[in-house]
Amino acid sequence: MASGFDYIRKANTMLQPRTPSAAARAVEYGLLPVEALIFSANNISSLAEEPIDYDEIERVLAREDLDINTNLLLLSIFEKLIKHKDPEIALFAAESINTIEGRYNGKIEKLKKLLSEKYEVNQTRELGTLYYEVSLTNYERPTIRKFYLKESFTSYRAIELHKELTFDDVRSMVYILLELELGSQARQVIQGYSSGEENPDLLILEAQVEFTSGNIDRTFEIFTRLSNLKKRLDEESLKMVNHWMEM
Repeated sequence: MASGFDYIRKANTMLQPRTPSAAARAVEYGLLPVEALIFSANNISSLAEEPIDYDEIERVLAREDLDINTNLLLLSIFEKLIKHKDPEIALFAAESINTIEGRYNGKIEKLKKLLSEKYEVNQTRELGTLYYEVSLTNYERPTIRKFYLKESFTSYRAIELHKELTFDDVRSMVYILLELELGSQARQVIQGYSSGEENPDLLILEAQVEFTSGNIDRTFEIFTRLSNLKKRLDEESLKMVNHWMEM
């Protein structure tokens, strides 16, 4: 499991709780790092502190290689500033939002054009990631967010059809389906990737599906199975298993 700001930088490799209470519950049960709770409360950087340093914000925005963590932070600031009583500040916020959205749209359109000419797995994966990040930037716009989640899933389905799925791709597909509240389909994706052997990574993913679906007893059963595979677990996974076994 990632830690620190990796929680946001690797947004498509971790669960994304819808509310602070859901984040708190996942942290309590050891399924997410505490950064999930911090992020859900929008308390992630001094950039947003009053008084706002507009020069610093403009300097950061000027970079075109911003990660999803920085983009989410900037957008949360601009969404507030767009209602500012000073029209120049409100205009700056609106233009800045358009800048970030434009960068995503530009990257997406470029990849779509390339992929329309020829399928390439890494470009398809990048497109899926970009769509997912755009869904995160539309966190408070459910309809738009849902659209981009579906577009992201479509990219991973293309990889699946070409039989080039990695475990990270499977995990991304599962998390997208969970955010779309399609737990049964998430289970099918896991089953389709499983070789029939006890795979610790897949078991943890399965546990996250059951936990998100509210099946605590089933979640505990999976962690009990994982407790018999401790020698095959990494440090973070081992902590997670021990947490459940001590409950």
